[in-house]
Amino acid sequence: MAANTDLYKKVSRRWVGQIGSGGVTDASTATIPLSSATNLPTDTAVVCTIDRVDANGTATASLEETVIGVIISGSNNLTTCTRGVEGTAQAHSAGAVVEVLITAKGWNDLCDAMLTEHSQTGTHGNISLCNVTASGVSTLSNITSCSVVASRAVSASTVSASDIVASRNMTASMIGAIGTSKSIGFSTGIYQTAQAYVPSGAGTSTLNLALGNEHVVTMPAATQTLAISNGTVGQKFIVSINNVTSQGALTWFSTIRWADGSAPTLTGTNGKRDTFGFVMTGSNTYDGFIVGQNI
Repeated sequence: MAANTDLYKKVSRRWVGQIGSGGVTDASTATIPLSSATNLPTDTAVVCTIDRVDANGTATASLEETVIGVIISGSNNLTTCTRGVEGTAQAHSAGAVVEVLITAKGWNDLCDAMLTEHSQTGTHGNISLCNVTASGVSTLSNITSCSVVASRAVSASTVSASDIVASRNMTASMIGAIGTSKSIGFSTGIYQTAQAYVPSGAGTSTLNLALGNEHVVTMPAATQTLAISNGTVGQKFIVSINNVTSQGALTWFSTIRWADGSAPTLTGTNGKRDTFGFVMTGSNTYDGFIVGQNI
């Protein structure tokens, strides 16, 4: 809605009109009648100069006054006027010449509006973000952040798209405190805490590679078999075995080509950990490596 405080104000080319009947009675009148408001903008405030010249084109400097007001659609009145913006606020006779000109006030307001978030060289300065609404899906590329003031918090719990945010080139230091109810997925991997498996007895623990690349299995005092689900060819992941005294035998998922040709022997010491790295080389085939044992 147009207001007399607008910094961005439209003009009308070569617009010349007159003060309407009754004139302007005094220097404080906030509504100025015009004989016609045709072609004046109604969606922004308007800067009008009154009595710069008389009807014969003769300059009348002592009577000149510039005002800022709003034209309401369908009306010939300049309303909510700020008087005496340039020149002297005063009474004006009916029929006084009214013009839309490029004035110092109009031009300076435009400059002030541009300088709100720009430097004198035209580059962006600090930007304050309050309410940004995305009506669709936007792709952002090559954006360099200098000094951004965030006035609204973004909650990770509101992230949609199956609760997975696809991203590239994001470091762990860029990720703040995120609720445990959501995960952050990457198109080239997954960053999140290790997946823990604590079987209570003999059975199979299935390591879901869609949930992460680090998996920790605490051995029970019974045999345990490891299986893999949702892996991607080329995916690299780590499996750590928390050892306990008198633990059962461990059967690895198949088919693993171990670096030294045979499956390693677990430490089997209470409180110690063995860690192994894997690369998924094909459908249900893996290369296996010892990262460290008896840790």
